[in-house]
Amino acid sequence: MAPAETPSGFLRIARRDLTAARAMADPSVFDEDVWGFYLQQATEKALKAWWLVLSPDQPPFTHNLRLLFQMLRDQGQPLSPTSVSAASPCLPYCGATTRNRSR
Repeated sequence: MAPAETPSGFLRIARRDLTAARAMADPSVFDEDVWGFYLQQATEKALKAWWLVLSPDQPPFTHNLRLLFQMLRDQGQPLSPTSVSAASPCLPYCGATTRNRSR
């Protein structure tokens, strides 16, 4: 298993992406699509790390946060609607959705 495919590897990448998003938070310098992408990536990697703690299987190759939240719920994890909605600002920056956003 490659280091990035371990819980600690995914968390390391999530921290890096979150640091990048924070550094890009000034809207006069960076478009929200740029820092929003990094927030989505940080959330995705943290969810995949959580998945790997629960399952011996690798998480799916997806950027779909809703799917990752649902998979964790299916594993019996206590995800309330509040915790899922807290990540909802990241949803527009997921994969294909970002490419289709109107500016």
